[in-house]
Amino acid sequence: MKEIKNIPKILSVHVCFGIILLTLITSCSQTKHLEEGQKLYTGAEVEIESDEKIEDEGDLKSTLEETIYPEPNNKFLWLFRLRLWFHNIAGPVEKEKGFKYWLKYKLGEPPVLLSDVDEENIEKLMTNRLYNIGHFKPLVGHNINIKNKKAGITYTARINPAYHIGSVNYPEDTTKFLSFIHKNLQESILKKNSNYMLKNIRKERERFQSVLLNRGYYYFSPDFIYYQADSTAGNKTVDLYFRLKTDIPEKSLMRYKLENVYLYANYSLEDSLSTSCPDTLLSNGIKYISRINRFRADEITRGVFLKPGDFYSREAHQKTLGRLIGLNIMKFVNIRFREMESPDSLGRLNAFIYLT
Repeated sequence: MKEIKNIPKILSVHVCFGIILLTLITSCSQTKHLEEGQKLYTGAEVEIESDEKIEDEGDLKSTLEETIYPEPNNKFLWLFRLRLWFHNIAGPVEKEKGFKYWLKYKLGEPPVLLSDVDEENIEKLMTNRLYNIGHFKPLVGHNINIKNKKAGITYTARINPAYHIGSVNYPEDTTKFLSFIHKNLQESILKKNSNYMLKNIRKERERFQSVLLNRGYYYFSPDFIYYQADSTAGNKTVDLYFRLKTDIPEKSLMRYKLENVYLYANYSLEDSLSTSCPDTLLSNGIKYISRINRFRADEITRGVFLKPGDFYSREAHQKTLGRLIGLNIMKFVNIRFREMESPDSLGRLNAFIYLT
């Protein structure tokens, strides 16, 4: 028998021919069922223009691409849109069940059309994203590229180099509240000459909230802080000014101390929440309330880091939750805080720890 030496080459030719044929068939079927005036959306790309060199242009392009929606129909092996093909060959479906429905809407997907794209909103999203990373006053536009019944979009962003932080300014240390701000400036992520980035300002606000929550400011929110930006100094720099909103609730600027800490062992929803229970036991400064003798009180309260007389601390709060859950005998651990209501107890909290 004569040996055939070119089998791999023959197979590769047939495979390539089959792929090309299948691509041509599915390519035609992708737009065959579109109505008059409809265009199949094939996706978008981003181009960046600038008169000056832009640092990390690739990362910047990726950042802008994140704002683009919707996604076009997926391609199979980068050649044809297989799920769209399944959707089209299924034909009309009358019932929301059966094989044809499954083929059309579960295995397949409907066409993504150019009319599904809100180009103006995407331009706004790109503009906002550029502002947020220091590229002020960008010009963002788009161009629609139509070929037969298909359409793609090219978004063009004309930008200037990013602004840098020139200085970060804080009000004078005139209150206990501001003193905690000043004491923690060395750990600030807003540094002179670093790129202006809105996400870093948000992180700094959250960092200050963490500092203040650990100093007793139980009701403080990062929304009460903002930074005023001044770009008039020139040389592509922004001066930042720390500000507090004028309508902050009074209790949000107040430090809270813990008056009592109650721990309910083996708590259930049917239990009374009375703090004058005769079964109350004082252990490690904690008022331990239990109607069963399953656990030794000191073994449980040793894991409580919220102490009467201490200022509220989010760190102690989280550490207590972690330690009690880590005992591996608790199904449910919850901690709640309640302001004391008497006029002479302003700035005082009671802590209630519920264990199941």
